[in-house]
Amino acid sequence: MAFKPIKRFNATGICKPKTHCMISAVPRLPGVNGMIGGEFYFVLHAPRQSGKTTCPEALARKINSDGEYYALACSPAALSNAFDAKTAMDMVVNQIDAELMISDAVELSELAFKFQGNPFMSRPDIKVRLTLYAICNALKKELVVFFD
Repeated sequence: MAFKPIKRFNATGICKPKTHCMISAVPRLPGVNGMIGGEFYFVLHAPRQSGKTTCPEALARKINSDGEYYALACSPAALSNAFDAKTAMDMVVNQIDAELMISDAVELSELAFKFQGNPFMSRPDIKVRLTLYAICNALKKELVVFFD
C-alpha cells in the first residue's frame, strides 16, 4: 500500500516542494536573472515567513540546472555563535565546503574540502576570499553565491 504524503506549512528553514505548502520561489523574483547576468550584488528584503531562506536554495538549483553558471546557497546561521573573526571565517568556509559537498552540480561537489590546508587560509581577514577565489579558478563557468 502506497502512502500519499500530506503537505504541511513550514515556518522554519527551507521549504521543500514535495513536503511543504508553498508558492514557487523562482518566479517571484523576475529581475534576478538580469542582476546575476549583470554581476550585481543584491539583497532579498521581505517580511518574516515569506521565503527569504527558500529563495536562494531554489535559485541555486535553477541556476545549476540551467547550466550557464554554477551556484551555491550558503546559510551560515551558526555565525551568531562566533566570538572572534577567525572562528567566524572558519565557520563561513566550512559552510561553503558543506554546500559544495551536497551541491547538485557534480563539478562543485568534487571541490569540497580541496582548499583546506593552504597556508594563507590561516589568515581570517582573507580566508573566505581566497576560498572563493580558489573555487572559481577551478571551475569552467562563473560561480554565483547566495548567503542567507
